[in-house]
Amino acid sequence: QGAEDSACCQDWMTRFPLASAEGVPSLAAASVAKHPDEELSDSYLLPDLDSEVASYFSPEAQEYLETIEAALLRLEKFPDDTETLQQFFRTAHTLKGSAHTVGFKSIGDLIHHVEDFVTAIREGRIGITVELTDVMFRVVDGTVAWQSVPADGIQERMPVAEFVGALVAIMAKTP
Repeated sequence: QGAEDSACCQDWMTRFPLASAEGVPSLAAASVAKHPDEELSDSYLLPDLDSEVASYFSPEAQEYLETIEAALLRLEKFPDDTETLQQFFRTAHTLKGSAHTVGFKSIGDLIHHVEDFVTAIREGRIGITVELTDVMFRVVDGTVAWQSVPADGIQERMPVAEFVGALVAIMAKTP
């Protein structure tokens, strides 16, 4: 399944009914699931972080996301650049760990899924495509908005299931 942690992979399969046990999207589930994000609690999506912890995590996460975005831009032009791919993996891995450490499990879980895709690319199981980079850019943009609270204090729910569903669909298309 491409996951380094089978329990985490099983957790994703349970949370996101758009994927079958084999990690391939289920068309029946996709047609029935109208709003899969509704199953994700607000406390999961928008945890109540200590303000001091958030003040350290937010700029750190922003830096990691900028590095990931730069790696994606480079990989669009040079898909065989193994050094950039390795940097992308290390940065995603570090962001995942930082998010879990401060209690932003939703970001850590989503980035873990991204990390799994980078692993699949590194192992040659999938290639870098326009469709994949588009989803990855959407994940980065969404995560930037998600982890920083706007001035009005109102934070939107991130479409986690939409991102995961798009990633799973890309994986399903690969031979």
